[in-house]
Amino acid sequence: MAILSLEDQLEDLLSEPITSAMEREKSTFDELTAPFEQIILFGAGNTGKKTLQVLRSHGIEPLAFADNAAAIWGQEIEGVRVLSPVDAAAKFGRSAVFVITILAGNFLLIRKQLVELSCSKVVSFLSLFWKHPLECLPYWLVDLPHRTLSQKNDVLKAFALLGDDESRREYVAQVRWRLLQDFDSLPPPSTRDQYFPDDLFTLEANEVFVDCGSFDGDTIRAILKRRTDFRGIVALEPDPINFNRLQQYLSELPNVIRDKILPLRLGVGAVKGKFRFEAAGNQGSNFSEQGEIEAECNALDNILDGYTPTYVKMDVEGAELDTLSGAIRIMHQNFAIWAVSLDHKSEDLWRLPLFISSHTHGYRFFLRKYIGEIWDTVCYAVPKHRMAENMPNCLIC
Repeated sequence: MAILSLEDQLEDLLSEPITSAMEREKSTFDELTAPFEQIILFGAGNTGKKTLQVLRSHGIEPLAFADNAAAIWGQEIEGVRVLSPVDAAAKFGRSAVFVITILAGNFLLIRKQLVELSCSKVVSFLSLFWKHPLECLPYWLVDLPHRTLSQKNDVLKAFALLGDDESRREYVAQVRWRLLQDFDSLPPPSTRDQYFPDDLFTLEANEVFVDCGSFDGDTIRAILKRRTDFRGIVALEPDPINFNRLQQYLSELPNVIRDKILPLRLGVGAVKGKFRFEAAGNQGSNFSEQGEIEAECNALDNILDGYTPTYVKMDVEGAELDTLSGAIRIMHQNFAIWAVSLDHKSEDLWRLPLFISSHTHGYRFFLRKYIGEIWDTVCYAVPKHRMAENMPNCLIC
């Protein structure tokens, strides 16, 4: 049998009729879980609680939560007892389906753990969310397959931008995951450093960094491990708790370094204004209508008026497209490396590279993933003059 090229594999995945995908969305969970009707939820965090709410709205009460966190064994969460995996498997492994309700966990490892404990049926929560889309979707990266199929042309256009086989393999596997829940075909994470893959580009003296979503200074720490001869860093973080941690870290740096870093308690987006913000005090803080505080936001083109950044990192919890929309002037300079997170919304995998491409010239695009499954996926848009010397000649400039 002939092995399909990556492009042909993508074409084949996207050839499914939308009506067929819509029927599959409704039936997959029941087909995967039959003949069992009773449910154990593996994972008692936010996704587990959300899944519990959905089940109860349909008159279904799970038997228990199971969780690897020993600290909560024996407790009740939302009225449901929490069991250790060993106890849950011993009591229900052959009579109930185990639904893994962990958003950014490692499904394959947990499935292996439960199968080794003799659990007969282990599935992801994804198909359950497909079955109840009005209540559940979109949910971060999780969305209905037919919505991906409806964007077929853009999915193919973004694939054509990618500059190496590693990127193309990752892209096709992630599209497959969106369409088929195929965890087994996902490539392993990159072993290179996140945001600074030296096989794609190298940092130079006098870099001007813009860190959108600075958190507690974790990316700045990574920069300082590589170079201290940068010209400047603009660190943008709207969460007051995170910003205080950032300031504390910066206060401990030598003056010669600290004086080149400008921390701003500010979010980034398409326009200037104040917006509701959910200040979680962690990496998940985000602008949301349900936010309990207001946070200042501004467009990068306004914030960086007069600056010519050489490197822009962007991890802003789903606001990446808005942030890019507010950075058109900077993109038109065709000068900066862009490192943009793609793991907050399903369609960002293709729409963010396409957006950057539409406002730049002479760039190459790469994907690298840094956590199992599809998490911490970054699009690197690299101008031709910044490409690493060992990269092949540009074919898509």
